[in-house]
Amino acid sequence: MSEADIKSALDQVVDRIVKKLDKKTFQEAMPRSIEQEFLSSLHSRLLSVVRPKLSQLVEDKLMEEQLGEKLSNLDSIVAGTRHPTSHKAWRPVAGTDSLSVGGHDLKVALREKEELGLVVQQLNSEVEQLEEKIVEEGTRMARNMTTITTGERMLEGIASKLGEM
Repeated sequence: MSEADIKSALDQVVDRIVKKLDKKTFQEAMPRSIEQEFLSSLHSRLLSVVRPKLSQLVEDKLMEEQLGEKLSNLDSIVAGTRHPTSHKAWRPVAGTDSLSVGGHDLKVALREKEELGLVVQQLNSEVEQLEEKIVEEGTRMARNMTTITTGERMLEGIASKLGEM
């Protein structure tokens, strides 16, 4: 990306910011006692001051950070890179060294397999604990439902006895 591209993108950002400062919102934020014509002129003055100030501030920051130089240095570094960004890690060619690398890869894979096995065991024990808890809560809920049903029958009996009196 060149310095001109950055400047044009930042100019578009400034335009969007100024566009967000619409007149309607500005007028609604001000007290109703102020005349709308005065607010319109004040809004246009605000926009005429904000746009150049923002543009100047962006330009100053670009100069202060020396963005143009940094972008050109980055372009030269990228152009001087011999390997593409999709470069894969170097591996030795077939031979005795490849057996050593393969053995190391096997050790790493076996260690990861053991770690995953431990994780699976932990998850299985958690699942068993949760299943036991579900069974306990189910029996508790059944007991509560029985108690509620018994209480309802007793209340219906009492209500019917009261109704007979």
